Amino acid sequence: MAINPNYFAWSALKANLWADAVTLRMFGDDYVRAKYNYFRSPHPRFPLVRRKSLGVALIELQGSYADHVRLRQRSEPKRKSKMALKHKYAYEKLEGIPPIDEIMGINESLSLRQGREMDPIYFDRKAFEKILSESGPAHVVRCPKGKIVGYILVPNIGDVWLVDYILGHGDHLKNGIMYLLMNKVIEEKFELAKTERSPQWLMYDTLLGAGEGLRYFKGATGFSPYWVRWKWGPAP
Repeated sequence: MAINPNYFAWSALKANLWADAVTLRMFGDDYVRAKYNYFRSPHPRFPLVRRKSLGVALIELQGSYADHVRLRQRSEPKRKSKMALKHKYAYEKLEGIPPIDEIMGINESLSLRQGREMDPIYFDRKAFEKILSESGPAHVVRCPKGKIVGYILVPNIGDVWLVDYILGHGDHLKNGIMYLLMNKVIEEKFELAKTERSPQWLMYDTLLGAGEGLRYFKGATGFSPYWVRWKWGPAP
C-alpha cells in the first residue's frame, strides 16, 4: 500500500487532533451495518485509531442554511455556484435511479482525480448499478443540453447523512458544477433537519488524508473536522 503523504501534513494533522468530539449513532439495513463495521475498523496507517474517527468531515445541521453560508462558507462556493447557474447548469434531485450510461460517462471522464487513480469500482458498471440502487435519491447537475454531468449520493445511515459518492464530469468541472451541487445538498439537509427524526449531521468522509484540493473544497463548503465515536442503533 502506497503511503498517503496527506496524513503527515502538519497543518492538517494539527487541526484534526484538536477537533471537537461527538458520538453518532448508526442504524438501518445490511448496507448501513457494513458502513458501521468499516468506519470502526482499524486505520491502515494508525492501527490504534479507528478508520473513520479522526478528522471526520461534518456539518451540524442546526440553525438555518443562510446562517451556515454566512458564517461557515468561504466566498468561492457562492461565486462558483453562481457561475454554474450563469452557464445554465441546473440542479435536480432524482427519486428514481439515474441513467447508468450518463453516470458511467462521468465516472470514465477522468482516470485521475486529485492526482490519484480512480477506484476500480467506478468503472464496474454492474457494481455501480447496485450502488445507485442502494443509495436512495441521487442529487445531480444537468448541463444546458440536459445531460447529467455531476452527482452526489447521500444515503441516510442513522444520525448522519453520508456523502458516499460524489463526482463531476471532467469536461465541466471548471464551470463550478460541484460547488452548485454540494450547496444544494447542504441546503436540502438543513431543511430536512427541521423535521422529526431527520439526521442532524452531514458527513463527507474525512479531512485528514484528503488531498489539498479536496480538503479545500470540504472546508470551503463548511465541513469541519471532528473526532467521532460510532455507536450502533437501535432506530428511534
